[in-house]
Amino acid sequence: MLLAALIDLGAPADALSPLLRFRGCAVEEVTLRSEKVTVGAVGATRLHLGCREAAPRRGRDIVPLLEETASWLGASRATAERAREALDLLLDAEASLQGTTAESLDLPDGAFLPVAEALGFFHLLEQMGEAGALATPIATGSGTVVTTRGLVVVPSPVVVEIARRRAVPLQGGPVQGELTTATATAVLAVAARFVDHLPSFVPQAVGYGAGTKALPTVPLLRATRVKGGSLEEDSLVEASIDDATGEEMSRFLEELQKLSLETHLVQALGKKGRPLFLIRVLARPDQVEAVKAYLLEETPTLGVRSWPVRKDQADRRFEVRTAVVDGKPYPLRVKISRIGDAVKEKPEDEDVRRLPLRR
Repeated sequence: MLLAALIDLGAPADALSPLLRFRGCAVEEVTLRSEKVTVGAVGATRLHLGCREAAPRRGRDIVPLLEETASWLGASRATAERAREALDLLLDAEASLQGTTAESLDLPDGAFLPVAEALGFFHLLEQMGEAGALATPIATGSGTVVTTRGLVVVPSPVVVEIARRRAVPLQGGPVQGELTTATATAVLAVAARFVDHLPSFVPQAVGYGAGTKALPTVPLLRATRVKGGSLEEDSLVEASIDDATGEEMSRFLEELQKLSLETHLVQALGKKGRPLFLIRVLARPDQVEAVKAYLLEETPTLGVRSWPVRKDQADRRFEVRTAVVDGKPYPLRVKISRIGDAVKEKPEDEDVRRLPLRR
């Protein structure tokens, strides 16, 4: 449903078509089909993805399978790394519940589908030029469900463990049954920032992914593309410091960068012409209290100021292009920013660094 929602929103469906021809790593056949359906009077996309694997799997098989699938799909290194993060989270959570290691974990349901689902989601997201998403709490359903490991309560223990590790909010009921898989939970834990309620925003496009289960509610997942900047509800936190060394200020900045979106240092003059530093921190709503606590507890400042800020910014998207070095092609992500009639393009530095350029 996650992949289908992105396709319905406008992601290129043929970006996943190379999976149909995938062979290797004990994968014998892959089936993939998308269709337009109407669910509850709403037009949506339903995606069917399946495979036949020739051998039992263990957790250690995930890495080579992911690398081979990413290469076959033509996914960028950044996309593969995000998928790897989600799959590592999934395996580590499952292994901790079973008292084993992720490498030796048995995967009775196979490994290709979670690899294809995680990799496919981040690949489609990148093809749309988006880096992440905002999400409300994950609806899990309730009751019990029969799995290959027996009867388990909903949400399943592995879903709860993933949510615990990444502070993902879960919302149960009212449907009796499982609404969210562990793979989807891990993917959203990596891809999304969670909020209790969606802030005000200007929708630009809407897509719906349809499920296949028969449910007493409408089995649809909605994805909305919003106008750039319309979800920004950040705060600026500021503190003045006039009695810290340069080494201490460097340490403060380093730690605050980990807690916030952006941190800047400004030199200024204070009372009686005393030189001082202004630390300005741009933080999301869920980061503000941690930033304030750090400034008050770890720096010499005696007070902080904070206020909500509006961030007007260019619409941004990523486009994957090809750079040719010594006759060999390499994927290169380019950030394209547009505001009014002005268009700016800039290749991603981490992709440029991977090119075998002579220096």
